[in-house]
Amino acid sequence: MLAVALLFAFAAKVACKGYYFDVIDNSNNLSSNNVRSIYEDSIGFIWFCTKDGLSRYDGINCIVYRHSNEDSLSISSNDISCIIGEPGTGNLWVGTVEGLNYFNRGKQTFTRYLQHPINNNIGSNNIMTLKYGEDSTLWIGTNGSLDAYKNGVFKHYYIDPGIYSNTDNYKMYTKIIKTIFVEKDRLLIGTGEALYQFDLHSHQFGPYNAGSKLLDVRSIYKDSKGNLWFSSYINGLFVMKQGTDFIINIQEALPYPHQITPEGIAEDEKGNILVTNRDAGLNVVDLGNATIDLLVPSIDNDHSLNSKALVCIEKTNHGVIWIGTYNSGANFYHPQRKVFNTHKVTLNKQGLINENIRSVFQDSEDNIWIGTKENGCLSQYHKETDSFTHYLPNHDNPASLHGDYIFSIAELDKDHLLVGTLQHGINIFNKRTGKARHVKNLPGDSSSLVSNIVFSFWVKNKNEIWVGTAIGLEIWLKNKNTFKHLKQIKDVRCFFQQDKNRIWVGTRWGGIFVLDTTYQVVEHYLHDYYDTNSIGRNEIASIKRGPDNTIWICTGGGGLNYYIPEINGFGMITEEDGLAKQPRKGYFVSQPARILDEHRKWLNRLPPQTRALKKLR
Repeated sequence: MLAVALLFAFAAKVACKGYYFDVIDNSNNLSSNNVRSIYEDSIGFIWFCTKDGLSRYDGINCIVYRHSNEDSLSISSNDISCIIGEPGTGNLWVGTVEGLNYFNRGKQTFTRYLQHPINNNIGSNNIMTLKYGEDSTLWIGTNGSLDAYKNGVFKHYYIDPGIYSNTDNYKMYTKIIKTIFVEKDRLLIGTGEALYQFDLHSHQFGPYNAGSKLLDVRSIYKDSKGNLWFSSYINGLFVMKQGTDFIINIQEALPYPHQITPEGIAEDEKGNILVTNRDAGLNVVDLGNATIDLLVPSIDNDHSLNSKALVCIEKTNHGVIWIGTYNSGANFYHPQRKVFNTHKVTLNKQGLINENIRSVFQDSEDNIWIGTKENGCLSQYHKETDSFTHYLPNHDNPASLHGDYIFSIAELDKDHLLVGTLQHGINIFNKRTGKARHVKNLPGDSSSLVSNIVFSFWVKNKNEIWVGTAIGLEIWLKNKNTFKHLKQIKDVRCFFQQDKNRIWVGTRWGGIFVLDTTYQVVEHYLHDYYDTNSIGRNEIASIKRGPDNTIWICTGGGGLNYYIPEINGFGMITEEDGLAKQPRKGYFVSQPARILDEHRKWLNRLPPQTRALKKLR
């Protein structure tokens, strides 16, 4: 620890001057404000991989490429994850959640490569990352394998989940390859579990240094001094100094007061390391001066970041820094840009303290509860006075709410709410007193909550609560103070009770599981590209019953789906039927049904017994 302290005697600050950001968003025809990846091609165009299409930016506006069911030469999916240029041709490879695509720039067409039981194509349709090797091999990271493509041939390589022995809670993520870093004789492979190396001669996976300490590796980056940086979404930011072989956790090396949940990494023109955080802003790490600064949005500065929810970062050949956000488009910083400072009036304190709403819930007493993220809280809305009461975390008060990112709200009984958070487990919140009790993962206790990332609840009764977490489905037997773990069903985002014997469980990547009252899976609905009656996508945002008892499913990129019991399959409503883009989240609020797309501020009105939609704004 002494070596660590001497190497990084960092100081933490919250304000940082000298960075002036502008924004590209829907007003520039960006296909979606949810930007996953950014790439500068050989001509100088900037490409944005978004949740709803591929966008090419020419400095003024965007040209958008989207999937069409009627055009086999269109891109295979609108849910775009990654992109890379083919050396020497100007053409592009584009990864989506529904296949790999080769974009011919001259013809403006896409060739699709999909997983197939007979043809030796990609190992999985969900493409996570793309990198070229020194020998022009295209390396493809999927959610099931590492694939190599060269001279028209695909090869597949699989990680043995037994390489590390101390990552049991993350073994189900071993095969999800999120980032690839190319070295001369090996690849460094970041997965949802840990960090691996892949020998380019033996084609074997092996452990890498302290790789088991880096859980859920999102990015690997080498700076101009040869230092290797690693972003672990679970454990934080790590660095391996050039010429050394030990990895240092930045948060263990300094008393930095803010949680680091790193995503992307880049280096600016000054040699600072810029780190995007999923819900905490942009860290600026200056090794020379041993400081870490934090950039966050400011209502007093028109040229601050416009969001804390930062996903990706890319530096162009001209030194421009591009940052993709979760719901606010792309920010960019030019090192030569200078602007005047401006000042604005602060927001009304009677309103919400945060505009990034993650959950809304109406309890049995008709109270409206709102959960926000990014330094957010639990808020109660008082419609009589059009004002809010805010319940914020307070480190000095153990009975206060824990966690400032509220994922989910449910009612346990008339006096208590269940509040699920990003990193702090479950709050049992007393509506009468404003106090909370806390249920969290206890390391070493297998009967405790498996993960502190809580996405959703279904309250069967006061003693049996179904809890959706990042690691698995939990059955909380409250009267026994224990949890039953169903880890095969992970990233649970929503629940729906079909009848007294069947519960539908919607997941982020795994489709819909249907369970009986003994917790056995009796159905598993997955998207099948070749089956038009399968679910539209495997990302399930919400499941609701309509006024006519039809079961409706909002998917991520697969349109609005409805269940057809006669065929035990699904129909789909998309933009071609009048849907205002494709909603990620939705719920029915009245008759006729209305579905709200939170990212695009569209309201769709769907009269019963018809597929014709009306757009409302």
